[in-house]
Amino acid sequence: MISFLNRYRRGLFIAVVAVFLLGTFVGLGGYLFTSRDVTQAVASVGSVKIPYQGFRSRVDQYVEALRSRNGEVEVHKEFADLFIVLSGAATLITGGTVVNAREIKPGEIRGDSIEGGNPLDLRQHDVVHIPAGTPHQFLVSGEKTVLCLVMKIQESD
Repeated sequence: MISFLNRYRRGLFIAVVAVFLLGTFVGLGGYLFTSRDVTQAVASVGSVKIPYQGFRSRVDQYVEALRSRNGEVEVHKEFADLFIVLSGAATLITGGTVVNAREIKPGEIRGDSIEGGNPLDLRQHDVVHIPAGTPHQFLVSGEKTVLCLVMKIQESD
């Protein structure tokens, strides 16, 4: 199985991105704003109407993240992270115990480091799912950088 994934890594990466985009634009319909004043705008997604503020909060959950140094430990109580590595390399530490944990807002914890976590070396085209509630931290060494597409996925209990 690992050899299959390694052999077809690029094709699988392209397929995942294509399915994501297809699901976003075909499965959900197009976004049509009904007002020029964005405070009154409503996006129509098929037959569902989404106020502008709701639309913006959904769009903001997809972020490109460029890291050139180690990140803080993050734990998201209600959101999973899906990372797609677009370029570069890093080590992702998951699990373990958060050192100097502090809650920055309800359901969002940050920390300095992870004790007893599992390291995973990441490089271009890798895709990683971090379940909600799992501590995780990117480590970027030396002059390296890593560029990821990060998707926040709300998980319910």
